[in-house]
Amino acid sequence: MARIGGPSDVAAAPDKSRRLLRGMSHGLMDPKKIDAVIAGAGHSCGVPMLDLERQALAAIAQEAHTALRAFKGARAKVELLALETPARHMATTVGKATAALFISEVGDPSLFPSASAYLKAFGLNLKEKSSGTQHGYLRVTKRGSGRARQYLWLAVFRWIHKDPIAKAWYQKKVARDAGKKAKAVVAMMRKLARALFHIGRGQPYDGTKLFDLKALGLQT
Repeated sequence: MARIGGPSDVAAAPDKSRRLLRGMSHGLMDPKKIDAVIAGAGHSCGVPMLDLERQALAAIAQEAHTALRAFKGARAKVELLALETPARHMATTVGKATAALFISEVGDPSLFPSASAYLKAFGLNLKEKSSGTQHGYLRVTKRGSGRARQYLWLAVFRWIHKDPIAKAWYQKKVARDAGKKAKAVVAMMRKLARALFHIGRGQPYDGTKLFDLKALGLQT
């Protein structure tokens, strides 16, 4: 959009559009998909763009591309800096950028006296909530960095996807809670935070210490 314009411009310059799509995707875009984009541009039912609209679209697209490149550059710097902190240990489990964010928002695990203290810094320690209709209901406090909890939430899904032990425990927890996934995810967040406390102190990740394999019907 920044270099060519709207659908009519793409249809009018198919070869240029094809070369651009191939180059911007570093040759990864399927040729059939490229042909479909160009063919679709020639059959667009939209209202033809005015010159000023075309210029505005190109400017907005260029700014979006510039912002994307800046984001990738900043992310690369964060990942490089993460290698110089305790985040380098945690990066193997949650990724460099996420590990760096945990160090920044929550702190260095080696500075906490216990896994429970580290869990509390995430706002994932439990407190009792009672009301006129509920008594003794436990929920996480949600104190501390909400951003850290957001990234931990996302890290849980990556963890479940790549670790069969974590996935088995999660599925069993969901089934036990009558299909309530949110409650199971929070439980996984608490487990992952405890694991990161030990990983951040230089210990290797060991799923057998977090989950009872026999109860899950898995072999060691």
